Amino acid sequence: MNPPSRQQIEAAVRALEWGADLEDVTVLHATVVGSFGRDHWTKGDDVDIRVVYVLPTERYLTIGSFVDEIELLSNVEGSELDVVAFEVEKIARLILKGHRPTLLWLIGTPLFSVGESLVLSELAQARLEQLGDEGDRPRSSPSNTLYEKLDQLVLRARLGRVVSP
Repeated sequence: MNPPSRQQIEAAVRALEWGADLEDVTVLHATVVGSFGRDHWTKGDDVDIRVVYVLPTERYLTIGSFVDEIELLSNVEGSELDVVAFEVEKIARLILKGHRPTLLWLIGTPLFSVGESLVLSELAQARLEQLGDEGDRPRSSPSNTLYEKLDQLVLRARLGRVVSP
């Protein structure tokens, strides 16, 4: 069994944009993590994909809640693709919290991204540097600048003003 191709992985991520419950989702960033992302994939391993998305502006302006995390499982030529997607504000909160696994995949090489992905990566890197080597306990609180930049990023994304590369 061969590993899935990049095109097959991208198709699985793009399926988020076509989902019935998630009509018109925009993918801002997608990264392959785990063994496949580190080029250590072996037969039988799944392919873990992490995604940051934004919903259409109207979805944020209506009464009711919106989905802030999605998990899709699909099978491509015998390999399970595990796509976990997070809404942009949830990612911002994880960055501020100092959630190390999230920070690490955000600074990794993306499968594809829009320009905002570069901002996410830079902010994740800045937060990772604040954490230092002391596990998941931050040495300091996130700076006001980090809060402001994440706030601006979420606002731009939700208003449909994401920057193209």
